[in-house]
Order: sequence, then structure tokens, then C-alpha cells
Amino acid sequence: MLKGDLETITKALIETNEKIERLSEYRSKTLGCTEEEKKDLTLKNREIEKACIKDKVWKQASENLPLEFHIELVKSAYDVSNFQIFDELSKSALIRCKYRRLEVPYISDITIVKDISPYPNLPNSYEKIPYDLNEPDLKLELAKLRNKAEQAKEEEKAKDNKNPSKAPEKKPGDKNKKDLNVMANEVEENAIATESELKKIGHEYVYIFIKRSINPEKAIYDLNVIMEDEELKPKDPSFNYVFVPIKQYTGVRETTHKVPYICYRHSKDCLKDEEERKTLLIDLDPLPGKHPLIRANFGFEKINLDLRQVPKEFVKLPNMDYVYLTKKYLNSKNKKIYIFNCFRTDKEFFNNERELQLLMNLYDLEKSFGNNKIVTIEDEKSLELDLNYDSKLLKTLIKSIKGSLEGPLGQQFYLERKDFLMQMAIYVWNKYFVSQLYQIEQVHELRISKEIADDQFEQYKTIIAENSEILLEGMKNLLNILMKNEKTDIILLTKISN
Repeated sequence: MLKGDLETITKALIETNEKIERLSEYRSKTLGCTEEEKKDLTLKNREIEKACIKDKVWKQASENLPLEFHIELVKSAYDVSNFQIFDELSKSALIRCKYRRLEVPYISDITIVKDISPYPNLPNSYEKIPYDLNEPDLKLELAKLRNKAEQAKEEEKAKDNKNPSKAPEKKPGDKNKKDLNVMANEVEENAIATESELKKIGHEYVYIFIKRSINPEKAIYDLNVIMEDEELKPKDPSFNYVFVPIKQYTGVRETTHKVPYICYRHSKDCLKDEEERKTLLIDLDPLPGKHPLIRANFGFEKINLDLRQVPKEFVKLPNMDYVYLTKKYLNSKNKKIYIFNCFRTDKEFFNNERELQLLMNLYDLEKSFGNNKIVTIEDEKSLELDLNYDSKLLKTLIKSIKGSLEGPLGQQFYLERKDFLMQMAIYVWNKYFVSQLYQIEQVHELRISKEIADDQFEQYKTIIAENSEILLEGMKNLLNILMKNEKTDIILLTKISN
């Protein structure tokens, strides 16, 4: 199943990229073409597109196996030394990283539409998040309306009853309590309001619309939700603000005179600044829940601000409904719904991309270990120095380690993948540095004590000179990883000494 999804995703991403290139080529070719030639090119493109994997199919496969899980499978395959599976998984993961923006585009705009229809006009190139932010209010008003209708029916029955005195007696509080529970069940079983009920309630639907783009220009980052005075719009020019016209909990807005705003920033220079990439937005979703401590869905971060502003004193009441931004929950008279925002950034992608690149470079180096053929005297001397691997691949690995730790994203990568980096540093040090440095030191000691002749030392000297710069640069980068960790002394004592 996973293998089929991976093949679908990788093939579709390559086809989508080819489609974009083909479209660009088509536009350039049709500039000086006749109508017949243009028609032939159009037909050829349509035939090619028919043979391609449909967007709906590969996007579903992408949801079934996110890149984060894919990278974990790559790591697991490497840990158990199943290099055949590792090779297959890492190649497909590399393709997904390369075409990341085709699989997970940027979000370039956010807007909110308020309409009396549940199917408002969809702006061009915008995607509707299928959750009505005013749904909690609709359920509350619907429960009230149905409860009122039920009470009216009971009153009519009581008037028609010739012997009302024979009716069973009820305590003052029992009737209301029973009505609330009955109406709550009825609303949950029949949550869809009829047209007549909607007219009486006067409900207005509120939906979030987002615009996705593969172009980093105007990509959104640093998203947040704030409460501001309803009379004064936020004035910070570095942010864009979108008013959220949600119906707050009864009486709250009239008391506080504050309303929620979604605020965010647009990238100024196509995300060249790594600080912008750290909070790069790739998804926004509502998350309803029964309690304000509800967790966000996998990969999402919760903005801990209730859009409905339900008073904090209701937290301990039973059957409370909180709405962050993801799922639908019903409410009745004795339930409160809280709405919070959840969003997803792409910081994990940058971590996963670096992690995958380091694993692949290490894998290439591991394949070359012990596979050097002895053809010349230099090969024999390299083997004596324990340099029985491809030094170019070690240089590539060291360069990748250095690059992965540079800049704001490098700092984030170290903090998020500290254990992985520590394990790799210690492994590489033990296998590719300790014995090699010891053998080089031995050669120099033999030269000083004149136990080897000058012509013999010259044979070693060339090899040492070629590898010394790589080993020195590697030691600097491995030391950089170790010294950033405050628990390095304990780790070295428990791992290296053993």
C-alpha cells in the first residue's frame, strides 16, 4: 500500500513539473504559429495530460503518507541496515523535497466571506475551508428555537386537556432540565436546519478562504490572531489584518468591545530571508473541541485564542464545546463552544530536508568504505593509514553538515534534531577519524625516530597532505556539533569511552 502511494506521488510530481514546463513551451511556440499548428499542439498536450495521474488521486496518496512519515521510514530503514529499502525510500523522498511546492504550495492570501448562503461565491483561485465559524451560534439558536416550539406544543396540549389536574406533578426544575437534554439530543440527531428555521434565526455563514501558490512571492508567514477594539482597526504596517465577523458568546462583545483579527505578513523578497521560512504558513484549519486544552491535529499548531471569547469561568462546566479550526461539534443550551485557530508551518520540511541529505551523504560514504581496490602503491599506503574509503564522499558529508547548521534554519535544525546530529557525529568520528588520525600520527613518529626512510615517508606524505584538510575541516564541524550541546561531557563519557 505504502509503496503504491509512493510511486503514485513521485510519478505525479514529475508529471506535474513536466506539465508546467510543457505549458511554458506551448506558450512560446504558439506565438508565431498558424491556427492549425496551434490546434495540433493543443491536441498533443491534451493527449499527454489524459495519460497523467489525476490530481485527486495523487493528492489523496500524499495525505495518506505525509513527507514527515516518509522521512521517518527512511531513518528506520537506515537504522536496521536495510539499505535496499533505504535506497528506494530516500530517492522518492528526494523527489518530494525537490518538488515540495507542487505537493504543498505556499499560501499567498487569506480572506473571510460572510453570506446568508452556505455556498457563497468562490473567488477565483481561492479554496474554501469547509467549516462555518458561526456554526456554534447556529446550533445554539437552533436548539433554542426547537425548544421554544416544543414548549408551545406542550402548552397547546395542556389547554386541550379536560383534566389537567390529573397530569403528573413535576418539580420546578425538572421540566427545564429534561427539555434541555431532549433538545440537545434532537439537535445532535437532526443538526441540519430547515429553510424556515434559518429564516427565523437569521443565520449568517462565515467561511475562511485561502489562496495557494507555488510562487514564493507574497508567501504568508508569522500568522497570529489578536483581539482589538471594534472601533479601531490595528495599525501596524508590517502586518496584514483580516477581520473575523464571528458571533461571540452572548454579551461578551457588548462588554469588551473587542473583535478578532487574523494578522500575518507577506514575504518581502520571495523568502530569501531564512527568518521568514521559520514561520512559513502552508495550511490553516478550524479546530472545534470540548475543552480549551484540546490538542491540534498532527502537524498543526494551535493559536490559543478563543474566537468566540467564552468566559473562563465556564471551563469547569460539563459538556463544553470549544472550536479551534478543524472539526464540527454540536452544541445545545447547556453547552458552550469555543473557537480557536490552528495553522501549520513548513519548518519541519526544512529540518527533514537537511536530515535526508545528511543520511544520503552518509549512506554514499558507507558504501565506499572498504571497497578500495589495491592497484597502485598509493592505494596500498592509503589502506595502511586506514583511509579505505572515498575521501571525496567524506568531504561532501562534512560540507553538508556545515551547510545544514548555517543561518536561522540551521539553528532551528540543531535544536530540533540534536539527538540525530550527536549520534551521527560520534559515529562518523569513531569510524572515519579516530583510527585514521592515529595511523597518521604513527607515521610521523616513525619519521622522527628515523624508523622509516625518506623515500618511504614521501609515499605517505602525499596521501596525508590530500586528506589532512578534509580531516581538519571534519573535526571542526563535528566539534561544533558536540560543543553546542550542554550535555556533551556525559555523552562523550558514556559513548566514546566505551
